[in-house]
Amino acid sequence: MAEDILVDVDNSEEGRSYWDQGDKISTSKIFNKMGIGRHSKKGFKLATACLGVLCVILLIVIISHKSHNNCNNDNSDGTFQRLTADNNVTHNTVQSETIYSNLNKQMNLLLTSHNILIQEKSLILTRYNNLTDDRNLLQISYNDLILQKSQLNSNYTNLSREKSDLQTSNAMLSDEKAQLQASYNNLTRERDNLQTLLTKLDSRLADGWIARKPSLYKVSSEKRSWQESRDSCLNMGADLIVVNDIEEQKFLLPYKNVWIGLSDTDNEGVWKWVDGTPLTIKYWAPGEPNNAGNEDCAEISSNAANPMKAWNDVPCYSSFQYICEDHFFSQSKGYKMEMTEAIVEKIDDEENNKDFEIHTSKTFNKMSISSISKEGSYKLATVCLAVMCVILLVAIILFKSHSSNNTSDGTFQQQTLDNLTHEIVQLQSRYNNLTRDRDLIQTLYNNLTLQKSQLEDTFNNMTKEKEILQNIYGHLNTEKSQLQSSYNNLTRERDELQSLRDKLVSRRIMDKWIRRKTSLYKISVAKKSWSESRQICLKMGADLVIVNDEDEQQFLASYKNHWIGLSDTEEEGVWKWVDGTVLTNPYWAPGEPNDVDDADEEDGEDCAEISSDATEFSKAWNDMLCSTRFQYICEDHI
Repeated sequence: MAEDILVDVDNSEEGRSYWDQGDKISTSKIFNKMGIGRHSKKGFKLATACLGVLCVILLIVIISHKSHNNCNNDNSDGTFQRLTADNNVTHNTVQSETIYSNLNKQMNLLLTSHNILIQEKSLILTRYNNLTDDRNLLQISYNDLILQKSQLNSNYTNLSREKSDLQTSNAMLSDEKAQLQASYNNLTRERDNLQTLLTKLDSRLADGWIARKPSLYKVSSEKRSWQESRDSCLNMGADLIVVNDIEEQKFLLPYKNVWIGLSDTDNEGVWKWVDGTPLTIKYWAPGEPNNAGNEDCAEISSNAANPMKAWNDVPCYSSFQYICEDHFFSQSKGYKMEMTEAIVEKIDDEENNKDFEIHTSKTFNKMSISSISKEGSYKLATVCLAVMCVILLVAIILFKSHSSNNTSDGTFQQQTLDNLTHEIVQLQSRYNNLTRDRDLIQTLYNNLTLQKSQLEDTFNNMTKEKEILQNIYGHLNTEKSQLQSSYNNLTRERDELQSLRDKLVSRRIMDKWIRRKTSLYKISVAKKSWSESRQICLKMGADLVIVNDEDEQQFLASYKNHWIGLSDTEEEGVWKWVDGTVLTNPYWAPGEPNDVDDADEEDGEDCAEISSDATEFSKAWNDMLCSTRFQYICEDHI
């Protein structure tokens, strides 16, 4: 009977499960993973002893029940049999108490193991909670790192845009500098050309050339043949005059017996100008050209009174004065200043930047408890089975219950132990899952840290490039400012020269003013009184001439009977110039000023003129009645 019970226990469903699992995973390994020390191998023997005791107790109980049944059925048995049964019962009771005492000790050991298992569960729960906290902290760090990465990406994008803007500004500034440099160079060339023309104009005017649009004219003082005259003009960069219209012909009329640039030396009767153009507009004197004595060159006749009939043909070897013509203003017409400054600002701040984002989606679900497979170790199964047997045997001894009740109590104890084991397995599974999640987050954290470091390096490099571009931009701005300043100065200088040129050409030179040093002189044709002459000069923005030095006096001495800006109308005998300054360097003719009165005039001779009788330039002034009508000389200071 006892052997049958032992076999039944061994071959039960739970027993086979635990024994089979014991072959796969040992109890000591599970305890080692959970941090508990290794159990002794005596556990297996203890479990075997417990099972053996359980079998004995079950056998005694069965025998007792059968003995009790036999007593009820066979009351007719003898006293000897009852005594024998009582002795057996007594003996069995003593043995049961001994076994019960041993079983209590074994139960205490099993309870101790149970408590250790509870502590292990508590330890795993603590580790689980700690790991959960670590995971939460790591998640917070991960989120912070994602935010930092996003901010770094934003800074990177802004810096890239700023770099692009700076490069665009640099390019525009370089283009603007190039345009400004080109304008500056053009303006410099134009200024030099204008300066060259003005220098040439000064030289021409200082050399006695007369300006009349569109040419400069030089009337020679010496006499030469026609060819020698032309050679002389060519040497001066000009040529004999070519008459283009009636106005020019009228201008030349006062000059008598002077060569003009017209001849028929190439083909008799075919008159051509020195520039090769044939004669189309003719101003021949009556009966000319008559070719009397090989007359092949043209001159302005000394007898001409009508400008339309003033030319005469004479032999080319004759000696006459001549008029050279320089088409100066036609040459200068092309040097008009044109300033073009175009600065196009276009900032294209659209730049696609790679966003080094890592899309990591990780859902931390609530950890569900999964069961560890029933691969318990062999020793753990033995301990659990022993606990079940002890509880069953205690229930049988104390309550003397039916064997079915013993089986129910054993099932309850087994279920409690299974629940506890199942809970430990769930905790271990959750612990392992948390460990994997922590490792995954740690890997992502490390990757993000590396990317952050790379972005910081890129950001630092971009910052350095930005600083370099800012330095270049600053230098370009400085160069631009300097170039702009030079450009402005050159523009002002150009404008001043242009203004001077306009003043010389439009206001004075074109009106037959003569330039000498820093003054322009207008020699009148009409004759006026001294006061009328001054009023005319004032209306032209000038005044009667003031003689400042001997050189100027020598220049003016050739203009006879011309008023100068000197009088003593305010105070007799105190001669003053028209600007109010007192005369200090007089150039009076001998016996002048003599203030000779005229019977028809209330005042004496109070105004000065250049005497027609003067033979020396230093003794050329004469005082005359201010009402006398003379030509006059206006002076305008440049």
